Amino acid sequence: TVVSAVMTGFKDAVLEKVLGFNPHISIAFSEKSLTPYVVKRVKEIIPAQELKSISPFFQLQGLVIYLGNPQAIVLKGIDLSQLKKEKAFEVLKLSPDVEERHWEKDLPLILGEKLAKRLGVRLGSRVKLLSVEGIYTIFGFFPKVLTFKVVGVFRTGVYDYDQSLGFTSYDAFLKKAKPSYYG
Repeated sequence: TVVSAVMTGFKDAVLEKVLGFNPHISIAFSEKSLTPYVVKRVKEIIPAQELKSISPFFQLQGLVIYLGNPQAIVLKGIDLSQLKKEKAFEVLKLSPDVEERHWEKDLPLILGEKLAKRLGVRLGSRVKLLSVEGIYTIFGFFPKVLTFKVVGVFRTGVYDYDQSLGFTSYDAFLKKAKPSYYG
């Protein structure tokens, strides 16, 4: 009985952590202008009592660099106001800057605790992100380089998330980066 109770609790904790950062359903398409239409259609199709939340997001891989120290990152662009509602965090430290809606100089970045330690960053540090998307020229490939300001650190207790995951503002990123496709 004790073993069964412990295993059930463990299973529930793992499911909460994994499903907290990964949607149950993900719809991918290449034209970001379709986002409002798709969100509207999903709300029409799925009954409101069965739909917990719906929001556009993007995910990309790249290198985050601070003082010459590069680290791999999986960056998720989301509505940052939704992070405070997330149950999967053991710790979520946010600076007051995270409420700022006008990211004119730098984009906001919330890093996993282990990734932040490996980089040596603190709240307020500015880092560079080299995206896998870039420009091909006759001289070779030039990745997009964006500047981010670290406005938060989180810990989930899941090693892979804490060492390689970061969040930024979906809207601010799309305005600043002008990507051809993220989402």
